[in-house]
Amino acid sequence: MKRGEKIIVFADLLGFAKLTEAWPRPIVHRRSGHYRMSGTSEARNQLFMFHSVLDQTIYHFTRMTNSISGMSFSDCGFVEIGHPFLSATFAVALMQRFVRAGIPVRMGLAAGTFWPARTSSDVFGDTSVSRAIFYGTAIVRAHQAEQCGLPGMRIFLHESLESVFPRFQDRFNVLRFAKKRKSVVGELSYLYDEGAYVDVNHPNPMDDDLALWQVATRMRLGVDAKAPRRVHQQYLQTLSALQRMRPSKGRPRFKRSRIEV
Repeated sequence: MKRGEKIIVFADLLGFAKLTEAWPRPIVHRRSGHYRMSGTSEARNQLFMFHSVLDQTIYHFTRMTNSISGMSFSDCGFVEIGHPFLSATFAVALMQRFVRAGIPVRMGLAAGTFWPARTSSDVFGDTSVSRAIFYGTAIVRAHQAEQCGLPGMRIFLHESLESVFPRFQDRFNVLRFAKKRKSVVGELSYLYDEGAYVDVNHPNPMDDDLALWQVATRMRLGVDAKAPRRVHQQYLQTLSALQRMRPSKGRPRFKRSRIEV
């Protein structure tokens, strides 16, 4: 990582395009007997929950640093914090919150340049133009890491972070890949660790590990049996990744019976 470079955390909501096709409108009307009921669509719920979790996590981290740049739009978001350790801490906390909220997300981390150029919104009568203009190699690489082709709710690490891995290893486990895949050299474990807690009164990390496992399992069991194989793989590979993270923390693997919750 070169002097002056930034670390970007990129988060993308999985399966949102298909969800939007299935629920194209924000409000759903249902008829029950003689009454008509209205409710929000599943697509709207997922999108608003995604941004709610992202915003709340950013606001939480403002207590630790006053240098955060966040760009969110549609079903994804980029966040730059300005410090390698805090960037990893943020990515892990964000993924933990997404999983516990039942929101399927995949993430990428990368180092490089980052230049926020302009954010604005103009309204002229019935015409409105909103802009979020930013660019840099860290943006390109973080997106590339998330799009490496490996399934699951996971945090993929771009090769540009090689020089800062030792700093991550102090608190977070980096699971290295035997073979580099599209410039991605590993993934960041997002299991809980008492040393990484901001709140010293946080519960037992073993209990929190189990909570992640149980929610991910419920998400897998909630997938339609007729869904494409790639959809099932998103959740199966999430569980597989969580299993690999356990030994990296010196903890036993989850028992198979834990899948049936």
